[in-house]
Amino acid sequence: MRRRQRWSSQRLDSPRLTVTDPHRDDNPLIYVNDGFEDLTGYDRDAILGRNCRFLQGEGTDPETVASIRDAIAEGETTSTTVLNYTADGDPFWNFLEISPIEDDSGTVTHFVGFQRDVTELIAHRNEMEDQIEWLNEFAEVVSHDLKNPLSVIRGNIELALQTGEMDRLSEAKQSAARLDELIDDLSNVMRQQELVTNPESVDFAAVFRSLDQFDTVSRSVDIVDSRKIVADEQALARLAENLVRNTLEHGGPDAGIRIGTLSDGFYYEDTGEGVPDGTTDEVFKPGFSTKEDGTGFGMVSIRQIVRTHGWTVSLGESDAGGARFEFTGVETVT
Repeated sequence: MRRRQRWSSQRLDSPRLTVTDPHRDDNPLIYVNDGFEDLTGYDRDAILGRNCRFLQGEGTDPETVASIRDAIAEGETTSTTVLNYTADGDPFWNFLEISPIEDDSGTVTHFVGFQRDVTELIAHRNEMEDQIEWLNEFAEVVSHDLKNPLSVIRGNIELALQTGEMDRLSEAKQSAARLDELIDDLSNVMRQQELVTNPESVDFAAVFRSLDQFDTVSRSVDIVDSRKIVADEQALARLAENLVRNTLEHGGPDAGIRIGTLSDGFYYEDTGEGVPDGTTDEVFKPGFSTKEDGTGFGMVSIRQIVRTHGWTVSLGESDAGGARFEFTGVETVT
């Protein structure tokens, strides 16, 4: 038998392998190995005799399925990545390779398929693409925000030299202070790019209590409940610091703060100014601020800390009309 794809009995036991018979109605599976059972969660008895489309679901791309079907109809080798579903309904990305097996006359007798779970690879790729997009956006904002105070400094110094008006130097000094603040905030944001290297059991409410700013707002803080979560304590402290700083900037020291738990995370809300209409989606973007003298990087820092932990953050309005941050996807310690 001449084979376009060479495979031996040993390879039949390699991970996630299937064989189909195109001469039987609907090209059913006639062989699957243990690896395929482990991958899909289906027992062999529930697999054999069926077309492999039972792995498809609502998220499976019809065009991808059509390309596989066309390749099989033409007796051609094909490879693609398709969204499949396990017996429990869990989605996974399946890198699929299918090759025809021919007899001596060149007639296709079977198709052999190899599957590989690439869910983590695709998640990592998507994360990297999101990060590249964010860095490009971040670089544009940094370039703009650093150039502005530098231009003011340069202009005021030149005018002072030309006219002798020394008050211009005072304005230049103010711009230099603004530039220094920007650089500090940028440095904090870039530190969030580092991976979380020391996740441990942390009481998140205790982290808030340990902040220097906590004394300023402690009289108006209501810690409803708390629990231990898995987090990098230093990164969590920076997140808490940015949240409290945001409350102080927008609501002052008399703004009320409530901290409590969610089923899979925690929340932080205040009685400050709240989020202006139509800006919820913009808050975590680099450079966004509702204050003229704000750097717009505090919320970016929060987003990066959340991202490096693998959490999700959402922003809405508290019952008191202030801001409410919900952090979910957080691993808790029981």
